[in-house]
Amino acid sequence: DTRQAPAERGKDMRQRGLHRLLVMLSLSLRACSALLGGGLPILNASPAILGGLSKCLPRATTAPRPPHTKPQLGLKGGSWFDNLFRPRGAARGGLAGLRASSTAAEKATPTPTPTTQLPEGYRMPPPELASLIQAEPPPRMLLSPPASGSKFYARTRRDPMLTLSSLAEPEEKLAGLRFVPHLDVASRQIRSHTLSIVERATNEEFEVQGIPPGAYISGESWSPDGKLLAFLCLTNESGLQVYTLDPAWAPRVAKLASKRRLSTVLNGAYTWVDGGRLLVNAVPEGRGGAPGKPSVPQAPITEATSGTTAPARTYQDLLRTAHDEALFEHYTTT
Repeated sequence: DTRQAPAERGKDMRQRGLHRLLVMLSLSLRACSALLGGGLPILNASPAILGGLSKCLPRATTAPRPPHTKPQLGLKGGSWFDNLFRPRGAARGGLAGLRASSTAAEKATPTPTPTTQLPEGYRMPPPELASLIQAEPPPRMLLSPPASGSKFYARTRRDPMLTLSSLAEPEEKLAGLRFVPHLDVASRQIRSHTLSIVERATNEEFEVQGIPPGAYISGESWSPDGKLLAFLCLTNESGLQVYTLDPAWAPRVAKLASKRRLSTVLNGAYTWVDGGRLLVNAVPEGRGGAPGKPSVPQAPITEATSGTTAPARTYQDLLRTAHDEALFEHYTTT
């Protein structure tokens, strides 16, 4: 075993400390003697006495150092000055040895190669990781209510994740609500692209027709009597609209239930009432554009405090100005 025992290491550390203390005392006394002009014989003799004491002390013996340890100050070989400032393993010869060893280390260090330039555009992970992330999630199955005998399933297939285009859409943040202002829908919602009807008795699946191309599908729900299925379609041209479908009527073609553009900023887009009728949250006709932010505030913003600590909950995106209040009223009115 090339490592020292704990007792021997402690002994070596004490000997090194004593050597350094004697050297520091010797240098201090020599400086005092020079300042006093050499008038005190005891100060003139003290450096020699301390130097003799340091030579009489036993040298610290060190075991071979493992390759992973850091260089330490050593006392083996050479003068006390060289041993005081020379790392263990450096060549003997004082400062010249240090310069020689550093030059050799610089020559032995390999020159780093330039890093590879990153390609332009988005980078894709390895195919193994991409296949896991982009794997299609299980379909969503919505069974028709018992009033109709639960004869059908509404099956939708969701996207595995949000697309970059949906993440890049402008987002408004008001009173804890986050929505896409030009579409009046909640932002960052994973939606579906396909909708089909499955008969429980035969397990036969029928693709729903009549859906606008490229539309996002969400919000499926059966009527209380189970005769109709309602769902939402979102497109950039028409916004959010509600469609209905009679699953028992072939071919399965969806029909537009309302030509009005709907909103999900504050509440759901629709709800079933009176069995087979829908109540919708429609954007007001002729609403116009959103109120612009004034360049000059209409009134100063003042805050008052009683000077006492009052812990309170914090909320995101609070309404802070009159312009925020006007935007909130504009987008939440249906």
